[in-house]
Amino acid sequence: MEADTPQIRVDLKGNNGFISFDEVFSEVKYLPLGVNGDKRIQRIDKLFITPEDEFVVVDKQQQRIYRFDSMGNPLYSIYRPGSGPDEYVEISDVAYNEVTGETLILDLGSPGILYFDQHGNFLQKKTSETLKQSGPSFSAHGDRLLFDRGHYPLDGNNLGVFDAGTLDFKASFIPLSNFNIRWGTAMENVFSAVQDTIYYLAPLLYAIYRIPPGGVPEKAY
Repeated sequence: MEADTPQIRVDLKGNNGFISFDEVFSEVKYLPLGVNGDKRIQRIDKLFITPEDEFVVVDKQQQRIYRFDSMGNPLYSIYRPGSGPDEYVEISDVAYNEVTGETLILDLGSPGILYFDQHGNFLQKKTSETLKQSGPSFSAHGDRLLFDRGHYPLDGNNLGVFDAGTLDFKASFIPLSNFNIRWGTAMENVFSAVQDTIYYLAPLLYAIYRIPPGGVPEKAY
């Protein structure tokens, strides 16, 4: 699967590690998102593209999640503030699981994770005290949840792995001394190759690390 994944190679050693779209893509198009009134997007904190070429947009300022089709037409929005069994105190972070098609909301105020299907229907809320020690941001990869623990390095490792089904802590990887990332953007530097291999972008080191299935982190580029 990894070999079939398109790759774009860029040189991050020039221009202080920055590169413009024009240097990578031949064409850039802008897609207007069809949201009006009180549901208008105030700020985009995260953006996911689903296998169906739909868009999941996270707006923490509005405490709302939006989903659009490939043309930017609104499909639904998730807005459930509160302390009930199907509500969140605050959206701490959001992850999208490409394998299950579920949208996961991390609510450290509960603490718990709310699960929604691809149509925006509430599925369940799982609570666990271990989430208070997990970190403020996370990413979903199949049966694994990867948390940025850099803000709370309890064991000196940046990334913690939790079981997506039970929320049990499984392992932690990449010591802080070996993995310097930009403050506050850890999970934005995480991406996967069709769920087989997970990559971590370390811009301050001009390097990319990877974790193969069942393997240990290693420097990729």
